[in-house]
Amino acid sequence: MTFSEGQQHLVDPEASLRAELTGAIATAQIDIANAIAELARSGADSAALTNQNQALQHLQRTVGSANLGSLLALRGEVAAAASSATNLANQAISSAASAAAAQANLSPAERARTSIEALNRDLFENRMLDPYLRFASPEDEEAYRKRERERKEEIDRAMALGTPEGLRRANELLRDQLRDAGAHGADRSPDYAGMMQRSDEAFADLQPPHQATEQAAPQSEATSVHSVRPQPSDDGLGGILATLKAAGVTTPAMQASDAGHGISTALAQARDTSSAIRQG
Repeated sequence: MTFSEGQQHLVDPEASLRAELTGAIATAQIDIANAIAELARSGADSAALTNQNQALQHLQRTVGSANLGSLLALRGEVAAAASSATNLANQAISSAASAAAAQANLSPAERARTSIEALNRDLFENRMLDPYLRFASPEDEEAYRKRERERKEEIDRAMALGTPEGLRRANELLRDQLRDAGAHGADRSPDYAGMMQRSDEAFADLQPPHQATEQAAPQSEATSVHSVRPQPSDDGLGGILATLKAAGVTTPAMQASDAGHGISTALAQARDTSSAIRQG
């Protein structure tokens, strides 16, 4: 029991500690979300960050169901995970900035080739969109995989030409593959819109000089609906704030965010909520 100005207030140590740990995890998730957005804009691979975010989500669920004894035992694990995630996010942003600076020194044709080669790897080697694919039947998936193999073979032949025409053809096929994947659920991936944007930019870089000033790169179906920045989801910043509220972390700014205002202040105060555990 604690007393303040003659009034009795009941303090629940379990709820207080749960809110503290949830706040620390939420802060790290915000850092990861911001870093993923930066990588999407630069076209860099965000798989490591996505994996880190999934680990944080698992830890968040553990904290949500733990009793007081377990929460006390989790303090060190949460502090380490939050610190590691923030460091990874900072490193990713720094690497993306360095890559962007290197890209700026390339000619348009070199920049286009670099982007197309990266898209080719992401789609067919790293298979970044595969976890989001959904098929109506085994036959549907078989037909999709057949189209995928045929496009890959044609892309390799086009790239081997080493000409602007070959690069344009490869980029067209990559866009076809992206649209096909998007129609089967891959547009739910946080990387999808950024990949379509990179294809658009490669298209613009490959335009002959006399056409580049007259014709802008056509806006893809994905980027006409989605911005380059990944859209918020249940696991995004809105979900983080909801988790904080469910854990009993509320501030005037967070209440204001319910009406569509104050989210930046709410996130800043979420960071303040978790600062104690980091300092500890």
